[in-house]
This record gives sequence, C-alpha cells and structure tokens, in this order.
Amino acid sequence: MDSVLKKVTCLTSQEFAHIRKSLGMSKVRLAKVFGVSRQTIQNWESGRTKIPSLVRYALAYLQEHYQSINTSRTPPLVP
Repeated sequence: MDSVLKKVTCLTSQEFAHIRKSLGMSKVRLAKVFGVSRQTIQNWESGRTKIPSLVRYALAYLQEHYQSINTSRTPPLVP
C-alpha cells in the first residue's frame, strides 16, 4: 500500500477506499481529519468526483503517524 502512494500522482477511488479502511477509519472520521464532509469522502470513493492530488500526501502522513496514536482514537492534525 505504501508503494501505491509513492508511485501514483492521483489515487483511484478503489485505492482511496482501501487505504481509508486499512487505517480503520470511518468516512465520517476521515472527513473530520481532512476538514471535508462525509459526502465528499463518499464522492471520492464512488468516483463521482476526482480526488485532489494533495489527498495522496495527507494519506501518506496518516499512514506514517496514525498507527502510533490510533489507540487513543484522537485523529492527527494534517499539516
């Protein structure tokens, strides 16, 4: 999964959904972390709207840092 984030410039809706699920995050929780609506996450995962390229970097950050704080259930701040 980490290699997917390093190789592509934009994520497919399936890749995005897979990464979100692998982080153990609900659509609502990820929406709060990204500062978007749950509907935006749904639109990205359904392919209705294009996923911004910056989201790839935010997901990479989450993959790197979220695991260590996942037990506290406090979402990290995405720079």
